Amino acid sequence: MNENDLLWWFGVLHTDGYVYKKDDSIRELRLRVGKQSMMMLIKWKSILDSLTEKEHKILKEETYDKRYKKYWTSYSIREGSSSALNELIQKLPTRSLYFNSEFEGWLKEKRIGAYLAGVIDGDGCIQIRKRYFDKGYEKLLKISDKTPQKLFTIQQLLLKNMMPKGYVTEYKNHSDLWIYINKEFEKWLRIKVLPHLTLAHKIERLSSGSLGGEQ
Repeated sequence: MNENDLLWWFGVLHTDGYVYKKDDSIRELRLRVGKQSMMMLIKWKSILDSLTEKEHKILKEETYDKRYKKYWTSYSIREGSSSALNELIQKLPTRSLYFNSEFEGWLKEKRIGAYLAGVIDGDGCIQIRKRYFDKGYEKLLKISDKTPQKLFTIQQLLLKNMMPKGYVTEYKNHSDLWIYINKEFEKWLRIKVLPHLTLAHKIERLSSGSLGGEQ
């Protein structure tokens, strides 16, 4: 298994993925996305297939939303076999699917680019907006998570790479990491992160003209 692929796979799992646990036993591993994220799902499936040595099906699901009175279509991959899950976990460097202290320690010894690409594919975005103080534009990286711990770790890893760490805003139900993309950070993202991204609209945003503001 290519280590960068595994790091990216973990990044997606830790943002968009779901691990169902009951009675101290992992019962299901799942990733569900909308049509716009299909390429991410296909790549994630390919890596999961390789890790488990079995073919997984992409399932199409329709959910009715009473609030909007319409159906939403999503696509998912599930692994619910206890033997397959146990074998998968034994192949992982930290013997765990979770973002915990063991994974954090392992990640700090690795190149962050591929993991950060998975995080951005899963629950990150590149925003371009007008600056308040002049008529120019600024580019920002935003990453959201249910808890701030993973965001703090990403900040530490960025500092280790001599990159800006941005700031974390904590809310009642989630936290956001915001980082202004200056020229140096933009160059680093294009070299270290861009090659691993899979979603076209995020690749386009990151590849667009140099708009980095000052950090």
